[in-house]
Amino acid sequence: MAFMKKELEKYRDVDEDEILRKLSDEELRELENELDQDDTHLPAGLRQKDQTKKAPTGAFHRDELLAHLEKQAKDHPDKQDPVPYTGEKREKPFLSQLQIVSEINRWPHPPTLLLNLLKDAPALPQSPPADF
Repeated sequence: MAFMKKELEKYRDVDEDEILRKLSDEELRELENELDQDDTHLPAGLRQKDQTKKAPTGAFHRDELLAHLEKQAKDHPDKQDPVPYTGEKREKPFLSQLQIVSEINRWPHPPTLLLNLLKDAPALPQSPPADF
């Protein structure tokens, strides 16, 4: 066991980055093919080999791209919605227990049975849930 530690000790100070810098492009591709595809210790981007052989298309000009996209958006009209927006709300609005009680109290003759049931009911949250 001590012999193994001594053998491995000489590799402790090896600079892997320096070794990789000295490799040619062909040697790097060969090394990349030898990597274990199922090694979960490697990031996902390094597990799959680079299959692109396309040369760079040129410099990136952000302002020109934004101007082109803006012009294209103005030239092409938006598609019409199959069902036009009317603003109608289809779901029931959230009402807290206090809002319900105050609504019932506005009635000219509030049903006392309903008020008693609401008073005896367990407390509900007074505001809508966070994901509402």
